[in-house]
Amino acid sequence: MAQMGAGLSHSMVTTAFDIDGYEVVRNLGVVRGIVVRSRSIFGTIGAGLQTIVGGNITILTDLCEQTRQHAYDLLVQHANQMGANAVIGFRYVGGGCVEAEVWQAAREVMESEKPKSLSFNLNNNPSYDTGLVCGGTLEVFVEPILPISELLLFGAGHVAQSVANIASLAGFEVTVVDDREAYANRERFPSAMEVLVNEFDAAVKKIEPRENSYIVIVTRGHRDDMRILRWAVTTRARYIGMIGSRRKVATIYKELEKEGVPASSFECVNAPVGLEIGAVTPEEIAVAIVAEMIACKRKVDVAGTSKRWTNS
Repeated sequence: MAQMGAGLSHSMVTTAFDIDGYEVVRNLGVVRGIVVRSRSIFGTIGAGLQTIVGGNITILTDLCEQTRQHAYDLLVQHANQMGANAVIGFRYVGGGCVEAEVWQAAREVMESEKPKSLSFNLNNNPSYDTGLVCGGTLEVFVEPILPISELLLFGAGHVAQSVANIASLAGFEVTVVDDREAYANRERFPSAMEVLVNEFDAAVKKIEPRENSYIVIVTRGHRDDMRILRWAVTTRARYIGMIGSRRKVATIYKELEKEGVPASSFECVNAPVGLEIGAVTPEEIAVAIVAEMIACKRKVDVAGTSKRWTNS
């Protein structure tokens, strides 16, 4: 049993790292280079989930009602810090093997990015009995702990300024990139995590978008937009949006295709960027853009209100 300060005691298994206040009681081996630590069957569950969904999975068992919230807060904090992609909490632990159900729940949570609860009455369902005799009730809560989404905002004009403010309020970490120091500065973008003043070609060489990255291109010129889009479609970014009229978008696509960029690369691009809500002012345009980003993040189909241009 791993011991924690203030007399609290929890059974712990993690496929990730050490937690302050806990000590490792048994090493069960390595799963894809990550050490699994446990003294119970839940080590097996953790190892299986790690193999299926990837990333780091932390499992907390044997939580008493009065300490459940504290323990869960610790789990969430640890998972966020270490980049875990799932947290599984067991409030009451009984016998039997329910790995298959937990694995399936983990798959669904990873796909939907929405939490799910499972409940197993091990006393009344003999199908869970594989030799363990403790019985009882098992409640499993599977929740994805997702990294904070980042917005890479290219351009620092009036629209970009409004996008940065609204995106920050919506929970995105904003990085602003522009080659004009008079525009790209802390006074204009106080809510941005970072403001980079650099030539666009040089800036993109230092930026590595992740799968939770959102790229919005709102520069002041056609050529800058095209240069950034050429780079953006080669990244892992979850969302790419570019401002401009349908005519401008079509022109940029054709020019990039002449350079050898496959037409299929533009299937992931939202251009013209933003939902069709009749936006006119920079603030309204920013609302439309961030709304489309949120729809992408939450996996909501907004095809009927998207302004995306398609060559069909």
